[in-house]
Amino acid sequence: MRFFLSGLYYRITTYRIRKKARKKTSNMVCYPKFYFIVGIVAFVIFFVPTIVTAVLGLHILLPIGFFAFSLLSVVLIVACVNCKIFYDEDTITIQTFFAKKHTYSYSQITGYRDNSLGYYVYFGKKRRSIEYNALGQEEFLYFCRAKYRELHNAPIPYK
Repeated sequence: MRFFLSGLYYRITTYRIRKKARKKTSNMVCYPKFYFIVGIVAFVIFFVPTIVTAVLGLHILLPIGFFAFSLLSVVLIVACVNCKIFYDEDTITIQTFFAKKHTYSYSQITGYRDNSLGYYVYFGKKRRSIEYNALGQEEFLYFCRAKYRELHNAPIPYK
């Protein structure tokens, strides 16, 4: 029951966050700021015990375990800061985890596919993932479909 309630709470919270921030993400797909805050809080929660257990000289696996969880929260922070998609009438610019930018045109889209966490957009042989919980992903897919239909007079192929 607790698992069900926590899942329900998560769905309601992310829905409310996405609904509030939807107006701010015009022509951009990014993670909610809530994830950034969760990453910072988790980093503090796990990094402080890492230092404390290392200074106290407790068993070596304890600080290593805390440090591993603090690294996971750093990954969440970096993903919130770096992983973004910018799009306009002509181009799509995708910024990856390491802040490397890739620019595509709408004519390079070769397909899309749904998966359990979001969907993939294919640019030639390259596959780019857009998660369901990213802000602005629905508008982005709608815009891609419209631009592709305008260029090719057909819907985007489903792969």
